[in-house]
Amino acid sequence: MRVKIGNQWHDSRDEPICIQVSEGEQLQIAQMDRTVAKNGKFAVFPEDWTTHQAIDWMRDPIDPEPQA
Repeated sequence: MRVKIGNQWHDSRDEPICIQVSEGEQLQIAQMDRTVAKNGKFAVFPEDWTTHQAIDWMRDPIDPEPQA
């Protein structure tokens, strides 16, 4: 498991990670369609962020470039 907090990624291979999700978040994660969310990312952002800001923030240097 990897978790991004702020601008830093944390990997459970290197340090213990614990996340606490609400019941709603747990349902959202359980219903993720991996054919659509291929990288398996689930994120929560400040309410005033745009979709573009959120997607940019979720990117990781190891991710493939998005297809146009």
